Order: sequence, then C-alpha cells, then structure tokens
Amino acid sequence: MEIRLTIHAREKLSQRNIPLELIRLVVLEPELILQDKNDPGLIHYVREFEGRFLRVLGRWEEEGVFVLVSAFFDRRLRKAREGHDQDSVR
Repeated sequence: MEIRLTIHAREKLSQRNIPLELIRLVVLEPELILQDKNDPGLIHYVREFEGRFLRVLGRWEEEGVFVLVSAFFDRRLRKAREGHDQDSVR
C-alpha cells in the first residue's frame, strides 16, 4: 500500500510524532471504520494503542493508494470508553 500525504497530514504527523508505520497499521487493520459526515469520500479508520485511540482520516485515490488527510489521537473516544467502562462496573 502506498500512502500519499497532504501538506496538512505531513505537518500534523510531525507535530504529533505519529510514525507512518502506525498509520499503515490503522488503515490495514482498523478496529472501527466510519464514513465522514460531511464528505462521503473521506474515511475514518480507528485503532487503539495502549489506551489511546488513533484516528486516521483519508481516502482511496486508486487501488493501493491511500491519501492521508490527517491523523490524531482522539481523546473523545478514550473518554467515551472510560465512561462506558465505569458504567459497566456499577
């Protein structure tokens, strides 16, 4: 799989210290796949790493070519999971 980076994605990966191999793993082996609410061509891939959820946003340009738009550790998912876990203990 080839990963092409937008300028924004390149900047954010650098700022957030997210290695490209982690992006590849999330896209190839996600735990959750969501379609973007505003852009039907944009896909969100999510996978948990050590209690943190990495969200990868991008689109398939052609077979085997993924265009990365952005990636970040999604705190909202972690907080939702923590709230859910606390509810299950009660």
